[in-house]
Amino acid sequence: MPTRASVPISHVTRVVFVLSRILSRVLLPLLALAMAACGGGAGGGPDVAATVNGTTIPLTDFQARLDIALASEQIAQRVQGDPAARQQIETQVLSRMVEVILLEQAAADAGVQVTEEEVDGRLRDEIQTQFGGQGQYDQLLQDQGLSNDDVRTQLRALMLGERIQERIGEQVRDSDILGADVQSAYEERFTGERPVARHILLKTEEEAQEVKLELDEGGDFAELAREHSADPTNANAGGLLGEVVPGELVAEFEEAVNEASDGEIVGPVQTRFGYHLIQRLASPPPHSIVDDGIREQLLQAKRLEAFQAFVAEQRQKAAVEVNPRFGQWDAATGRIVPAASLGEDLQAPPAAEPQG
Repeated sequence: MPTRASVPISHVTRVVFVLSRILSRVLLPLLALAMAACGGGAGGGPDVAATVNGTTIPLTDFQARLDIALASEQIAQRVQGDPAARQQIETQVLSRMVEVILLEQAAADAGVQVTEEEVDGRLRDEIQTQFGGQGQYDQLLQDQGLSNDDVRTQLRALMLGERIQERIGEQVRDSDILGADVQSAYEERFTGERPVARHILLKTEEEAQEVKLELDEGGDFAELAREHSADPTNANAGGLLGEVVPGELVAEFEEAVNEASDGEIVGPVQTRFGYHLIQRLASPPPHSIVDDGIREQLLQAKRLEAFQAFVAEQRQKAAVEVNPRFGQWDAATGRIVPAASLGEDLQAPPAAEPQG
């Protein structure tokens, strides 16, 4: 689980198609729940919000998802009396719906699947680690006017994105990261002015105590992080986080790092993400401790770049037609550019003139 704090929810939702594992754990941003059970069929029509490679998004489906977004008190206040703000919400919702269809189509082309059982298992984990249990999760759904199916749809899309990213990332090899790349990253990341940390994240305090015992008995921190850490953003990097910038980490974590001495392992430290075992490293840290982690981080960054290039290619070649009421598809950004007129009621494009 990531420890970085204050990540904007609207940015987190973009993992649906510009996936970063750093952001992949937040499940309930309202705009990202703009999923559609879209019917097949080519072409547009008076009842169509958009068409994506022949798959249609009915206006009724769009309206249902827009209503979910507008049910949020925060969003409702934002758009009240502001036609431009409402249209921005409309285009964001429809853009997310287009993204999900592109994601589903890309997954089918890549032979990537996610089973219902896998979605159920992932959701159970997220309910415990992100929402504090079933009761709080159910209350959140009620407060936001969402259903469990909404969340499952979002989660399935996220898991498909992760698996496509993994498939594309396999094309990037360890040998693509040169020693000079590691040295340059080391010099850039470690200024010697801030504390440096690595961590192992466990889901329960019992698990954390067991791993702590292994560390006390001389276990290798990096190896144990790769084996046990529930933080996918840096487990393979031996738990390496880098320099601790004030305000970027949750408060409990940052406080524990600041109070530790160089080389000391502290914890378990409980945060909303779970239980952390934290080691403060010397600043700058020895190459022998961090170079493997840096190499892994550079490798993951290259794999993400390859995935993003794949996404851009999918967008560029997609045939997306949008109801003129909402604007036009911009393949470069993967977003719908709002129409010039604002504040009008939903309306269908004019029917095509009869031919012949």
